[in-house]
Amino acid sequence: MALAGQYDLQLKPMLRMELNGWQQDVGDTQIEKINMSAVRKIVELITPTLETDEAIDAFSPAQVDTGTFYGVRNQSGSLVSIAGTHLVSQKHEIGCIGNVYTHSDYRGRGYARAATSAVIAALKESRISTIVLNV
Repeated sequence: MALAGQYDLQLKPMLRMELNGWQQDVGDTQIEKINMSAVRKIVELITPTLETDEAIDAFSPAQVDTGTFYGVRNQSGSLVSIAGTHLVSQKHEIGCIGNVYTHSDYRGRGYARAATSAVIAALKESRISTIVLNV
């Protein structure tokens, strides 16, 4: 490959799903919009996973600045679940959801569903017509 000398290329499988029919579902979960001030908290949340099979290896702080992120905090204020976008193009009306993660101690409570639902709602409000999920 021509780019092999310039990049560390690793081929990894990725599934893509396109959204068809949707209703927002956050339940009674308190969701908050995540901005650049929370990047450090996102890194703290996902860092323990980097050495496991759950590695979130597609996160870049720039995605928070240019995309849409929502999260859930626990009672002590720690970020325990996030969902965001890998990319958003207003011109092409497409948004790619990714970076969906919930700390293992907080799984099974609907936090990822609620955060992802908030991201979808924000994309739809921004007139994004094609929404896909990168897994």
